[in-house]
Amino acid sequence: MRRLCLVIFILCPWPLWASDICLALQAGDPSLGDPDATCQSSALLGGEAQTSCYWVYAYRAPEAEARLEGLRSGIEACLGAKAAQPADTQVNHPDSFTLHRYEGQGIRVALSLKDKAGLGQSLIFLSLSAAQ
Repeated sequence: MRRLCLVIFILCPWPLWASDICLALQAGDPSLGDPDATCQSSALLGGEAQTSCYWVYAYRAPEAEARLEGLRSGIEACLGAKAAQPADTQVNHPDSFTLHRYEGQGIRVALSLKDKAGLGQSLIFLSLSAAQ
């Protein structure tokens, strides 16, 4: 059991549960309280505000995939699997791209993993905006 906890700690150094994700989404905080997140706000074409945060990992690091899966399952536990939306496949030339989109409880959520070989990085993005 101790080894399992150590592995989980390495993959996600701060404990994050579905209830934590729900509280952060409802508060409009895509950083999820993580001080390592890099965040910014922007205006979308329709004039609505969006806040996005991202985390950087080594290129194709298993920790990035693990974080994506943990966030995906937490978001679905919070908003419900029926909140899932079709993915937009237009991307700006990453080596690989995974996108999960959700809409529910008055918010839109986009969660993505982008692998960028030229940068030697994999990036997890979490974006929030108000649902229309």
